[in-house]
Amino acid sequence: MGSEEHIWASSYDGRLDDIFALQSDIARKVSRTLKAKLLDTEKARISRKPTESIDAYSLYLKGRYALNNRTKQGMEEAMKFYEQAVSRDRKYAKAFAGLADSLLLMGSYGYMNAKDAYTKAKELVSQALVHDENLPEAHVSLGFLLEAFHYDFAGAQEQFEHAISLSPSNWQARHWYAIDLAISNRLDDAIGQLLRAWEADPLSPQIGTVLGGFYAYEGRKEEALGTWERVLRSNPNNVPLYLNRGIFYAKHLMEEQALSDMKQALSLSSNALELKCLLGYVYAMLGHIDEALKLLKEIKSDQESGHDHVPPFYLAILYAGLGDNDQCLGHIEKAIDDRSAEIESLIHDSMFDRVRSDPRYVDVLSKSGIDRAKKGDSEEDGYLVTVGETSTGKKVETLRLNALH
Repeated sequence: MGSEEHIWASSYDGRLDDIFALQSDIARKVSRTLKAKLLDTEKARISRKPTESIDAYSLYLKGRYALNNRTKQGMEEAMKFYEQAVSRDRKYAKAFAGLADSLLLMGSYGYMNAKDAYTKAKELVSQALVHDENLPEAHVSLGFLLEAFHYDFAGAQEQFEHAISLSPSNWQARHWYAIDLAISNRLDDAIGQLLRAWEADPLSPQIGTVLGGFYAYEGRKEEALGTWERVLRSNPNNVPLYLNRGIFYAKHLMEEQALSDMKQALSLSSNALELKCLLGYVYAMLGHIDEALKLLKEIKSDQESGHDHVPPFYLAILYAGLGDNDQCLGHIEKAIDDRSAEIESLIHDSMFDRVRSDPRYVDVLSKSGIDRAKKGDSEEDGYLVTVGETSTGKKVETLRLNALH
């Protein structure tokens, strides 16, 4: 635990256009005060001026703030800010990476067609790397793209590790690296990365939300709830957290708390259809099958009328709660095909416990490059990542060539 002892402080006066020199100076002075040795890559990074446009930099910061809200509105606002930043400076690598992240998250959360979002993001990641091939944020984006779009988990791991080597304090790199580790059935390592990410950014609601979820995967109930409570103290309107905790409460048959969290999430998200799927799951887990079926009917009606599109992964969750293995497996397969599946949830989350015992489940998961380990193939039974060496090599090489030329 830190002592909260006052170590260093200073005041600065200057113009906004001196901000980059000021940041470099602060980083060096803090490093000297803490007697920390900066790596050569870190020295180069803090000395480099990312853009000549203060307007572009200001827009980039606004985009990053909006994106951290992790709501559809926040992601859409972030895209606009990043687009404006790029228009101010067509060589601003961080802005290209930020715009890529916006699209990656829009696809991941189901707010855009995942394949469309990832295809657009690929070009933006390439642009970011063209302008700065050593930009940690660009390698983080590339890692996400390899994992979520190409299901190249080994290639993603390389990118996250490279980003961390360039910037050990990059919390986003450790956050998404942790998800990749969870997919590889390395939950303890994943939790370790999340804890280090949280040290780097203790106010990040994303890290705390995922960390609580991983504790829940391991059955560490009190740690999960304590982590989520810590996040809510500083981020009382965090939708993903309410969803995670509401589902957790439902699994433990804590009806009042579960429905309170789910309804709070829905009210903060304008009753989005994908969230209605999760509420349907909660109703089913709590034994309110009629309410779950009613929601399913409403969702189908809205889809058929063309009002909105519900990613199949969310429908798979609802069908999992209803115990309809045929529909659940069919929608998981669709989600894997259209890249809207959360692979680590399919492996670890107890939402899918009922369908996981179905022998067809392993066959469906294998479409994403994941197979259940045969007894004796590893030190423990579980899921192993199996990626074809040749095809993976081609994917990574192609993407890197596109990014650098």
